[in-house]
Amino acid sequence: MLCATVVGILALPIWLLGLPLLAIGIGVLGMSAVAETVGHAIYRGNTDALSDRGARLRALVTGIALLMGLWLLAAAGHVGCRLAGVLLRGVAISVTAVALSAGFGAVVAGPARSWPARGDRHANR
Repeated sequence: MLCATVVGILALPIWLLGLPLLAIGIGVLGMSAVAETVGHAIYRGNTDALSDRGARLRALVTGIALLMGLWLLAAAGHVGCRLAGVLLRGVAISVTAVALSAGFGAVVAGPARSWPARGDRHANR
């Protein structure tokens, strides 16, 4: 019992610092994946002479600009008319919450898609 207590006491600060940092990292990774997907949706039919990395970078920058542009509109709308600012802020919060939760879920569930199905575990032997 002493070993479990000593290990628990030593591991508790690591968990207290590591778990929120892990959640923030997963959120940032998921949000950037959603931003890249939004950018790809905008440039879907555009076939420029870009490399694959260039196209991905353009999609990422465009998606981040669109997602953060909502917050700029909300801030600008709040200066002119308070009601418009509140409504735009509500839209920005809603879009950001949906994008963050979708990205977080995609990052968490992503490795599960590559696992074999329950009945197919021994199919590759």
